[in-house]
Amino acid sequence: MGSDEGSLLAELDREAFTVTAAKDPTKRYRFSATYEVHQLACNLSWTIWWNAEKSTITDIAGDYGATCL
Repeated sequence: MGSDEGSLLAELDREAFTVTAAKDPTKRYRFSATYEVHQLACNLSWTIWWNAEKSTITDIAGDYGATCL
């Protein structure tokens, strides 16, 4: 928290994350970014959620998941 949102977006873009804005204003986070890898036996995903005001991150969370055969 407190970091520049532009820096976060630039890094997410470099790492090929897909960034989306929440369509539902009642959601806790206004923005999310997801990166998925589909491998032979497993699908891996990373997700980051955040809120920002005046280009400063005010709240942020993340998660990692794997689905394997």
